[in-house]
Amino acid sequence: MLKLVNISFWEMVRLVFFTIALPLLMGYLFKLKWPATASRVEKPVRYISFFILIAIIAIAFANNYRLFLRYYHYILTLVLLHNALALGTGYFLADL
Repeated sequence: MLKLVNISFWEMVRLVFFTIALPLLMGYLFKLKWPATASRVEKPVRYISFFILIAIIAIAFANNYRLFLRYYHYILTLVLLHNALALGTGYFLADL
């Protein structure tokens, strides 16, 4: 069945920093220092990053295909609840 996974707080902070915060900061600083180049490469980088994301999702799905088939009803329920919560929150809190 499912295994318990322990991840330390600082390991998670490091992971979030290197996968989200550092690339954002580097992109921001790049755009400040070289705005013309940043504008010129923005569209290609957007497409490249999109295809990399799709590749990562496809590889993760392929590596966990049997697990997905076993638990797809739970996954589908969680995705629907998550989307309903996000849409509902946006709808009801939009006027704040």
